[in-house]
Amino acid sequence: MKIIFLIINVILLSCVSCAYYSKNIERKLQNNCTNYLCLEQLVLSNSSTPQENISAITPSDPESQKFSVLKLSNRRDVQYYGEIFVGTPKKKMTVIFDSGSNRLWVPSTQCTTCRHYSVRYNPLTSKTSEKVNKLKSISFAVGFVDGEIFSDIVSLNSHGAMLKPFNRELFAENYKFISVNKEMNLSGTISDGVMGLGIDNEGDPYNSFIETLYNQQQISAPAFTFYLQGVKNISRLYVGDILNNVYLAKLFKNNLKECYVDKNSIYWECSTQNGVQLINNNNKRNHIFNTNAKMIFDSGSSYTLIPQNDLMHILNFLKLEHNCIISKSNQLLCQCSSPNEFGKVILNFDGKNKYYIDLNQMIEFAKNDNYQCHFQITMEKYDLNTWVLGDSSLRKNLISFNMYERKISFVQNISGIIDDNKINQSKWIDNSGSLLYNFVYWFIVLFTVGLIILLILYLIR
Repeated sequence: MKIIFLIINVILLSCVSCAYYSKNIERKLQNNCTNYLCLEQLVLSNSSTPQENISAITPSDPESQKFSVLKLSNRRDVQYYGEIFVGTPKKKMTVIFDSGSNRLWVPSTQCTTCRHYSVRYNPLTSKTSEKVNKLKSISFAVGFVDGEIFSDIVSLNSHGAMLKPFNRELFAENYKFISVNKEMNLSGTISDGVMGLGIDNEGDPYNSFIETLYNQQQISAPAFTFYLQGVKNISRLYVGDILNNVYLAKLFKNNLKECYVDKNSIYWECSTQNGVQLINNNNKRNHIFNTNAKMIFDSGSSYTLIPQNDLMHILNFLKLEHNCIISKSNQLLCQCSSPNEFGKVILNFDGKNKYYIDLNQMIEFAKNDNYQCHFQITMEKYDLNTWVLGDSSLRKNLISFNMYERKISFVQNISGIIDDNKINQSKWIDNSGSLLYNFVYWFIVLFTVGLIILLILYLIR
């Protein structure tokens, strides 16, 4: 009997040792993974990162997350922008951080059509500037820019913009951006330029600001997160992965939802599988309709654009309680006595993961107008069959974008104000190993301890 007990304990202790050893090997691989083949094991198989452009990549260290947070200025709830620094010596410029485009562009000193108040970039005075000898144009819904591509240092410095724990500067060296020589129809843009945070890197990670920061070990994950609020509150851009922070995990509880971007898409877009649901303000009436449109999360658009057929569903739903119209400028307008009379639009991605758009948060209230409630919603007029979820439908939500996982995560109805000091001071969740693996591992440990205790009691007896 003693021999059987000893054999069982030896086998189980061997299993525990093997499991512990394999777990340590996994952690070492994660901490020392610096080549493409190793990286391929850590990210999804549809990563578009080319092998030749990978430099030393350090994955997330659960105890030492690299991230930074920037304050975003808010102009009338239609433009969110922040500071960057370009070149050597550093020149401070303001940019709109735009998830709907994929390039940084700034006006150059050679531009004669650029807005007169914009700060200009001069590659001749920057010691780290290199000309790439390539031209590039970007067209927007209104306006376009055209210029030459240069490579230079672009940095984010949160010192002075936020609290003291976040005065860490992030450098993107040899980052490729457009020095604009021609700019048209962008007179309403308050910032100097636009920082594209799109998922498409055009075949070169150094076209992507987030990927460049990650490849150069400036951030712990190729991810960024927006927390947009109204003009009376501070809006933020978190550069790096913050969703596995212990403090945030407690704040979000079970409220974290997600959707995945198709591997062929060049935008941050998801598809609904269970249609769109409309709910009125008192939850007593609802309507569901199907759509095959894509949903693009676009922090660079002020309004939310909806295809004509889908917008007609919303218009007809609201008409039963409010006299609503589509204006000549394709904007949704309704009669109301206050901007708090409307319900929600629910985008149902897969039944479990849903995104709620609060119509009451999308209203510009005109007290003396016959149609007092002017929704920051317009009809998508180019027949692209695409919803563009602009700032008006992103506000008051935490929206996180992970480039290599091609995943959009969102937290809505946050039960409390996000405290940046607590994020900085809190620990990070170790996600190494699957849930089943950890369960089996600890079951074997506890079972072995129990057998040892029984063996000791048996020997004493």
